[in-house]
Amino acid sequence: MKRTALDKITTDFINKFLDAYEIEKEVTTKDFEKFSSYCAIKQHYSSHFESEDIDNILVGETSDTGIDAIGIIIDNKLLDSEEDIELLIDEKENVQISFVFVQSTISRQFDHRKFRDFTIGIKEFFYDYAFPQKIKTKQRSKKVAEKANIACKLLDKTSVMTGASH
Repeated sequence: MKRTALDKITTDFINKFLDAYEIEKEVTTKDFEKFSSYCAIKQHYSSHFESEDIDNILVGETSDTGIDAIGIIIDNKLLDSEEDIELLIDEKENVQISFVFVQSTISRQFDHRKFRDFTIGIKEFFYDYAFPQKIKTKQRSKKVAEKANIACKLLDKTSVMTGASH
């Protein structure tokens, strides 16, 4: 398989990003994954990112759901753990929740298998909440499983707030 090199401008953006957040350089694909995940989630999150936030959003591993990053955002706060749920929604009548899923690639060609895996991964991410007994077809990384558990608890908590049920 032919390796795809990044153009000089994108490489420069990635290097500046890595330097700004004091992130150690890795292989180009991993560095691009970090940068593109940051860029995608930053579109939905206007607060300042910390280095720990970048580590927290990255969830991808080889041969998993195809999801490279997940951002769960409640009222412009990046959700890091189950404990944050109570802090961020406690006693609020309404909350705005966003789920941002990222799949990064430096390939110049569309790979329908990667896209299929990614969309199945997103659908199955919500199975824990909607269909807890349903078997997942894609293997999850530990971090994806943790994020799905957080999402399930968040959706349980907020469905009580709205009177919705699943």
